[in-house]
Amino acid sequence: MTITAEFSLPLESFPLGETLKEIPGLRIELERIVPSETGFVPFFWVWNAPTRDAFETEVRAANSLAELTFLDEVDGGQLYRAAWDDPETGFITGIRETEAAIIDASGMKDGWRFDVRFTNVEHVRAFQNYCVEKGVRINLNSIYARTESQVANRYQLTEQQYETLLAAYERGYYDEPRGVTQVELADQFGVSQRAISQRLQRAYGRLIESTLLSEPLSA
Repeated sequence: MTITAEFSLPLESFPLGETLKEIPGLRIELERIVPSETGFVPFFWVWNAPTRDAFETEVRAANSLAELTFLDEVDGGQLYRAAWDDPETGFITGIRETEAAIIDASGMKDGWRFDVRFTNVEHVRAFQNYCVEKGVRINLNSIYARTESQVANRYQLTEQQYETLLAAYERGYYDEPRGVTQVELADQFGVSQRAISQRLQRAYGRLIESTLLSEPLSA
């Protein structure tokens, strides 16, 4: 059984918060966060910035990042790679130490929102205790539990298809840039790359069948 929890954080509890305060309407969406030897390397999308230069100037003025690199622009959003040193008392360190995974994360002028998946309720409690002990300000907005079989059955997936889809998502297979390859997923499951490709392909078909085609489309 996995547990999904939604947390909110004040802007100052996470890097780039000062920039969100200063630029009206700005929205930042975290794509994924990669641990490194010197800290953490996040990939994130920026939406509603007046210009690239305005955003980058504000970030550098706030001095909240060790590095900022522009990667791409799609449909008015800009993709960046950054680097920061997450202090030992930081939110992301707590996520790592409780073996949780960030499913979704975004920030606007009213604060940060994180959807986090935990392997069990004990890890949720451990994360909350960590934040209390380290002075990390969080608010638990919602929490719910689902067994893997419940999710898999709902979308007509086999257990292997469900586990492969979940691993691919959590390791960044669907991110841009891609965080893991099919070969690396194959190593994780001890199968061939072709087997991973087939699992994903069949899972996509079942997801489409059980969602888009489960009800008549309205005109």
